[in-house]
Amino acid sequence: MKTKLRTTYLVTVLFFLFVTVGSMILFYNMFSEEFIISNNKDTMDNLFETIQEMNLAQLTKEEKNVLKDYTDKGGFVTIMDGEKIIYQSKLYSKRRREGRVDYDLDEYTYNAQAQVNVERTVIKLKGKIDQNVKTYYVYMDTRLKSLENSINLISKFMLVEMIIILMLGIPFSFYMAQRTVKPIEKLGKLAKKMENNEPINFEEYDFPNNEIGNLSDQMKSMYLKISSNLNELNNYNYLLKTQNKELIEFDERRKKFIGAATHELKTPLAIISTQLEMMNMDNDEAMSEYYESIMEEIQKMSNLIREMLNSSFEGDIILSGPMKVDSLSELLDGMKDKYMGLFWSKKANCRFDIEDNIYINMNNEQIEQAINNYIINAYEHIPEKGTAVVTLKSVDDKAVISVFNSGHNIKEEELSKIWEGFYQTDERAKESNVGLGLYIVRNIVKNHNGVCYAKNHHNGVEFVMEFNRTDKY
Repeated sequence: MKTKLRTTYLVTVLFFLFVTVGSMILFYNMFSEEFIISNNKDTMDNLFETIQEMNLAQLTKEEKNVLKDYTDKGGFVTIMDGEKIIYQSKLYSKRRREGRVDYDLDEYTYNAQAQVNVERTVIKLKGKIDQNVKTYYVYMDTRLKSLENSINLISKFMLVEMIIILMLGIPFSFYMAQRTVKPIEKLGKLAKKMENNEPINFEEYDFPNNEIGNLSDQMKSMYLKISSNLNELNNYNYLLKTQNKELIEFDERRKKFIGAATHELKTPLAIISTQLEMMNMDNDEAMSEYYESIMEEIQKMSNLIREMLNSSFEGDIILSGPMKVDSLSELLDGMKDKYMGLFWSKKANCRFDIEDNIYINMNNEQIEQAINNYIINAYEHIPEKGTAVVTLKSVDDKAVISVFNSGHNIKEEELSKIWEGFYQTDERAKESNVGLGLYIVRNIVKNHNGVCYAKNHHNGVEFVMEFNRTDKY
């Protein structure tokens, strides 16, 4: 069973009060008598030393006042010249005073000190002083009965005081417990609401301007930060879910499209290949050269379709095949003839600037495919009577291939997006392709540890790919 903090606080305060007052009474009863006796003995010894410095033959008024002060505090003093009394405290009757003095002068000593009798009823001092060839005797005492009465009276007073303190302390402690615990209970309710993620109006909670108030301010600040962060996390979570859903849908559409497109392409390619083989049976030498060129292109398209089919199921263009050090110059030089007629159809000028003896470690089919995509991209975007320039050159330790075509620039914000799969920049591109050409280039160049990029010129666009050069063998 849990104990309420208010009860614990109240019991603790009352226990502290009881122990404090009780300890004071106990301490007083145990040590007050010894303390008072010791204090009276010291007073008596000090007075005796003072009397020794007085002119006892003729006491002055000031000296008599010193002795009277001691008498007023309950002490008794008698100074004798032999048995003749020259000063005596004015207590009781003369008879009672004389009966109080000890006339056994043999018991008086020069270095006397106050002593308590065996019965502990009186403190006495019997001293002897020599002055001017005379011997004076000093008798002092203090009755302890009055002291005992004082102690008893004080004990009773302290007992009454303890009862009063407890009577006042109980309601005061209850009030202080209420005042202390109430803000803590409010903090507990706040913490419970925060735990349950409930809305909180902090204006409804009034806290004192102390440590608890500071704690409530910190809890408020923490709650606002947590709420803000949770709201932001929820927004991000919603955005991620939405984008993830869109990505999944896009990926499904991509796979379906590539699968369908490549499947549909395989059929006409197979028909074209079969019919060309039948045409080649005529053994027409004039047609043989064209036949071989067409069959070579059909084979390349078949390989590309196979790669696209793989990508539709595995999420990216899969590049495979051996690599070897070969001449990039010879590869590009062997490609230029088949593209001249392509650009002539647009009455455009296509020029090849090829530097000799440039070698890289490459897969020839993949590099040829990448260059082909650059050139086809230039053809699709070049205007009539425009200019295209295909360049191969060495720059430091790099082999740099660039394809420039005159025409419109690409928007700066799209220069980094055109390498994404299915991305198209204008309506013309949408009509002519599905946005895979540059995406395939990027994967091929990446597979060869190269880089590719595009940049605008004042009269057109240049596409570049760079590879590490190697020695011939």
